[in-house]
Amino acid sequence: IDPGIWNTWMDAIMRVKDGHIWMIKIHSTDPEMNLRREAEALGVPGSRIHVTQGYNEKEHLFVKAAADIFLDTPSYNAHSSGCDVLWAGLPIVTLAGDKMASRVAASLVASMGCEETIVRTEGEYADLLVALGTSSQGLRETRECVRKGKISSGLFDTKDWVNHQEAGIRMASDVAFSRGGG
Repeated sequence: IDPGIWNTWMDAIMRVKDGHIWMIKIHSTDPEMNLRREAEALGVPGSRIHVTQGYNEKEHLFVKAAADIFLDTPSYNAHSSGCDVLWAGLPIVTLAGDKMASRVAASLVASMGCEETIVRTEGEYADLLVALGTSSQGLRETRECVRKGKISSGLFDTKDWVNHQEAGIRMASDVAFSRGGG
């Protein structure tokens, strides 16, 4: 989490009456105190910042589905965790950057047909969070987009993915054997 996106999140949380940020503690020994201190320095009550202990493999999709929105970090986007939250039905708000690692979540979201959660600036990011945090109808529509995308997009079509993977392996094998390799 870089200072720019943290400030964006704090801007949004100040504008959403009952807004809270909930994070999963994975690596850091004590992030909650630091995050609360940084929030309070920006005028956000520390009680609106929550850090929970990591979870086990069987619980992680249920834990992720309990949130309203997944807040992506622009410098390094959600990759496999992005797939997890989309599978759990959770919209991702993401700011696509100029490097591959900062565009992954936008690609995932676009493949689901939910491009309205891809923003271009930190200001748009905060505004979208506020819009979703203050409109239950808007949040419902966004979650419905994810639900429909989960069914209709190729992102979670394992059978199709396997068929393409096998076709690619066959093509690579054909090329290798046609050149006398193998």
